[in-house]
Amino acid sequence: MISALSWIPRGVSKLKLEHIADDDEEALKAMKLYASRHGAGDSGSEDADMMGTSDPDSNTDSDAEMDDVARARKFAAMLKEDAKVAAKSSKVGSKGAQQISDSLAELNMDAYDDEDGDDEDMNRILGGGNPGMAYYADPNDDPYLRDKGGESESDDELAYKETDLLIAAARNEEDISHLEIWVYEEGDDRNPDGNIYVHHSLLLPAFPLCLAWGPCDPASGSVGGNFMAVGSFEPGIEIWNLDVVDAVEPVVTLGGADYEAARQIQLDALTKKKKKGKKKGKGGKGADEVPEVPVLPGSHADAVLGLAWNQEYCNVLASGSADRTVKIWDVATQQATQTLTLHGDKVQAVKWRPVEASLLLSGGFDRRLFLSDLRAPDAKASSWKVGSDVEALAWNPHDPNTFAVSTEDGKVSIFDTRN
Repeated sequence: MISALSWIPRGVSKLKLEHIADDDEEALKAMKLYASRHGAGDSGSEDADMMGTSDPDSNTDSDAEMDDVARARKFAAMLKEDAKVAAKSSKVGSKGAQQISDSLAELNMDAYDDEDGDDEDMNRILGGGNPGMAYYADPNDDPYLRDKGGESESDDELAYKETDLLIAAARNEEDISHLEIWVYEEGDDRNPDGNIYVHHSLLLPAFPLCLAWGPCDPASGSVGGNFMAVGSFEPGIEIWNLDVVDAVEPVVTLGGADYEAARQIQLDALTKKKKKGKKKGKGGKGADEVPEVPVLPGSHADAVLGLAWNQEYCNVLASGSADRTVKIWDVATQQATQTLTLHGDKVQAVKWRPVEASLLLSGGFDRRLFLSDLRAPDAKASSWKVGSDVEALAWNPHDPNTFAVSTEDGKVSIFDTRN
């Protein structure tokens, strides 16, 4: 199921996407510390590792090598013993034993640990003067290497073309939600119908309901990025960086549940339950009733149904919610600056007026439309009535005075702001 769609303007995305850094020093230190405390091995070696007196990697390699040597020596001793027994039994056995002894003498297992002569043995096995695989010190000089130290084929496959058209789709399948980035290739003489496919996807934690694209980086407040705001059944608004192909979490979340306060409420509820024992309260809430999760200050209190990113003031984002409010967010500071309470039911859709960026159109399940001027929030907003719940809004790109509204009864109506 595709629950929301949004165009990504051409040219705003990086042609070569970024990846999460694998060499983050702090992450590597944490992983090494965890491995030293929980890694395999006996307690003695673990204690030595924690004290810094041994190298886990070198110990592991040396132990494995010693085990191989011990097994080889044991096998050689068994062969010698069998050769002696065979030599006593018959002349044929004596001849075979002599061959085995000669082979063992050539292997010289008793001097296995000695490093002298390693180069001669390797030259004898591989052939004298063989340069091996490291003939070229610089991989760029090797004519047989296709990837000469450059980018891998997977990176080339993930790169966009300048002619690509990008679409963001919020998708849910089998209770798993994704933010998918689709690539649409326009048709040509060879392929008149064009081509469309999923380029990559990001895993979302909640069922998505609406999308809005914007260029403002929430971390720095700078303009020129490629970000997507996602509204869901959760009260928070997630903002994802679309130029990171393997992102596992949003850049920021505007509002949302206050999980620290929720944990404190649960602890308080458990404490009260222990004090009451097996007694049940009279006329109050049930003892097993789960308390409502609180939200952060300034956040919506219910699902976010509609989003609109202001394309003139790129740090401004509008949101409509099932809590009957419209909020105006400053993405740079990640705070709600205004809250409008015009609607009497869920707010389904919000749209900025293209030619006058301070005017916001909103529609809800109260079957009302409001056009608010955020420069004068206390002024009376223009309003219109429709015959059913509002589903979507769109301004006319050819006539900025008119807009279209679709409603639950399947109708699309056109309104003029001058009437």
